[in-house]
Amino acid sequence: MLAQQATAQPHLQDGYGPQNVEKCIKLHNSIVSHASSKLPPHQQPKVERSWFAAHSLDPGSPGLDIELDEDLVAFLSGIDIVIREKHQHLAFTPFLIGISAPNELRPDAWEGIDEYEDFILLYKGIGHDPGGLVYSRTTHQVCFVRDPFDEPRERMWGDLHAVLELYLRSIESGKFVVDAEHPGFGNRDGLVTQGWRVAEWTEKELRQVLDIWESLVDAVTARLPESVGVSGAKEDHGDEEPPPKKKRKMEDFGLIPAEVSNKYPAIPPFARVFLSRAKKPRFTSIAPQLDVPNEAFIHRVGAELQARYPDASLDTHQHELADCTPFLLFPWRAPGVQFSSQDERDRWQSLRKQSILDDRVGLYLVPDVLHAHASTLLLPFQLGEKRHVVMGDGSTVDRPAQDALYRHGVCNPFMPDHGTPLAAILVNWWEQVENDSWSVNVSGVDGGEELWKKADTEEDAEDFQTDWSC
Repeated sequence: MLAQQATAQPHLQDGYGPQNVEKCIKLHNSIVSHASSKLPPHQQPKVERSWFAAHSLDPGSPGLDIELDEDLVAFLSGIDIVIREKHQHLAFTPFLIGISAPNELRPDAWEGIDEYEDFILLYKGIGHDPGGLVYSRTTHQVCFVRDPFDEPRERMWGDLHAVLELYLRSIESGKFVVDAEHPGFGNRDGLVTQGWRVAEWTEKELRQVLDIWESLVDAVTARLPESVGVSGAKEDHGDEEPPPKKKRKMEDFGLIPAEVSNKYPAIPPFARVFLSRAKKPRFTSIAPQLDVPNEAFIHRVGAELQARYPDASLDTHQHELADCTPFLLFPWRAPGVQFSSQDERDRWQSLRKQSILDDRVGLYLVPDVLHAHASTLLLPFQLGEKRHVVMGDGSTVDRPAQDALYRHGVCNPFMPDHGTPLAAILVNWWEQVENDSWSVNVSGVDGGEELWKKADTEEDAEDFQTDWSC
């Protein structure tokens, strides 16, 4: 079985008390210290120990409209606070500005709602209507809300120290990056929080995608008629010593030569890297009706993208792109796109933004706030009318759509919402091949629309679930 993404999820209920308060303080201060250490002297933030001291409040009698419990007072007294300055402000993470100021603990949107009396916006998020980490004075746990209109009671709750550990692991893995050269990150609403950005991909993530792709290619190759024939011949001569293993040829690697994709700087950086390093199969079909990209295809979509983004440069990193377009990685064999609903047409083919390439559906890379390799499968027909299509979190799609399959759902409740990583979908395809749910012919994976439509049947829906934690 291929290894799943190994990011641990926060334990939801480890209890609270003095020991965990100290742990939370240590984790919070470690994150602030790490971020500060990565910035040059002229960008060093002003840091003060204790939230109360930073806001000139007496911990014993802060004079707030909100009553703070004993553990929360202890936590706020021990943590480092980055003082917000007009010219710069070091955030806590790429999507959390930091501990809320006294006048931000209860957003205006919560006023007059009795059910919210128990909640405090402990860590303020980004945006014009920021959400963040909400603290419950009853359970001493936190949840992440996207904005103040998000219903906290419907979110998943966890212990603060477990959530802070998750953020620290993201920093240590290189997913959350302090970047002195590019101190702003794009919330695309005119607001800038300095210091952090999310790595569009890490080398570990790329290596994982490439390894899973290679396993998928090998699984299909082993089932090609010619390979099956060779395997049978070997079994007939079981007494003979097996031939020596052949060394892997370098030409097996690289779906598309770099010099080809580099002719079109508008091709997103992750797509170029994947195309240049992924193992090249000797078949053409990687999934039912989905083809492996070839040079002719890359020339077509590359020219199409270049016409849309003539100023694109190879020197531009993915995180510097103001608007990274979707990229068709595995095209549907037959051209032609017809949308079943106006909603889907607006999302994929609006006048403001054209996302369709080569007049084809297929598997698109759709970069989001966390992953340059987030992916969406757009089919030429809708799935979900029978309410059986399963998302990654185990819930079912609530309405039919042409891009209903392989939706991620809630992956990590303490991170911003994001799409399904490419690796998760490739693992599912590998499972379909390994389990012989998909047959293989001389061209690769065989079959047509009927195989995808199994995802909306009670018997086979779970076979298409992507069990993947980011």
